[in-house]
Amino acid sequence: RALPGDLAGKEVLIYTGPGKGARARVSRCQGSDLVLEASAALQLAAADNVLVLPVAASTEAYFRQHVVVFDQPVGEGFLDPGRLSTGAAGVLPSPEALSRMRAVASGVREVLLVDARVDKSLRAFVADAIARASRITDTRERIKLLGELVSERLGGVSSSIVEECEDALAAFIMPKDSPIVKLGDLHFGVCRHRALLFKVLCDALGLSCALVRGNFGGAQGAGAHAWNVVHVYGSTYVVDVMHRPGEIYAPDDVRCASYHRLAERGGGGDAHHGAGLKSLPPPAPRAEWYVRPVDVQMERGRDGGDVVLGSGGFGTVYAARHKGARRVAVKRLNAAGAAAATKEFAREVDMLHRLKHEHIIIFVGACDDPGNLMIVTELMEGKS
Repeated sequence: RALPGDLAGKEVLIYTGPGKGARARVSRCQGSDLVLEASAALQLAAADNVLVLPVAASTEAYFRQHVVVFDQPVGEGFLDPGRLSTGAAGVLPSPEALSRMRAVASGVREVLLVDARVDKSLRAFVADAIARASRITDTRERIKLLGELVSERLGGVSSSIVEECEDALAAFIMPKDSPIVKLGDLHFGVCRHRALLFKVLCDALGLSCALVRGNFGGAQGAGAHAWNVVHVYGSTYVVDVMHRPGEIYAPDDVRCASYHRLAERGGGGDAHHGAGLKSLPPPAPRAEWYVRPVDVQMERGRDGGDVVLGSGGFGTVYAARHKGARRVAVKRLNAAGAAAATKEFAREVDMLHRLKHEHIIIFVGACDDPGNLMIVTELMEGKS
């Protein structure tokens, strides 16, 4: 059972059941059948049901560069095998290598999977977080709430969280044939789990957030760490999801200097690794509000057509869903009078992006792709 779309030449996750899966590449598509590159480790014939999921582009970025940048969503099909040593080339492990990975009694290291299409628990948690965060207008307060939700979900603030997490992972992984663990299945987690979940929530809410892997305390590592950096109102901040959930550290905070991002695998010449917030390329201002068209799904009425809420001189407003969860209003600009509409669009985006108040409609984001100008806001109960 393959997801829609041409998967020829793309890397996919072969998912055969809870905790069971591996990576492969599609040679070609033949109707509804996929021809995979040979892999002795993929025992598909014995599986009752096989789901083929495209692997997110962010998987390669995080593995090689140790960062998923602000304007790149984690996406569905994200896999994180951790900071594995793979030699100078820095190549992602093959499907065979992933399949051979096994948990050990101590120091359990799983392969994390983010994919709401096969993770009902993650899907429900994200939907609940969206509903709760949507009641808050101030971005900093939203970030604090998300940090608290992540902490509560993954064991809270505990001096023994590392041991609790390792015990939980060992009990979860040891009986399985694969180290792949769905993020939504976890109820104890350390920095790598929490930072990833926080990024997933920020992506769902349209908040500008990066996921970073490195060391805390020194370039060579007083301790391996993963963390988040958010871009809010023109500034970047480190987010604490471990000890003070949701607290943010400003660029001039001395604590920021303790966060050291790892250098890119394979010596890719990445000039941005190193200490503090300077270890990341700065996000473009557009990254704070850009919404991808694919993340907006129009609602359908009884007649099968789009649900129109209203129309005006510059465009039409529709009811929609953002990333399949949050209900939103989408204002699409008319093609007619494009020059005037484009100027009005730029002014409205700038105004909505800067204004944050409980009595002002929540601005979700906008799309400025040529021929697809739209502004996305919260959908008021009165449909105004």
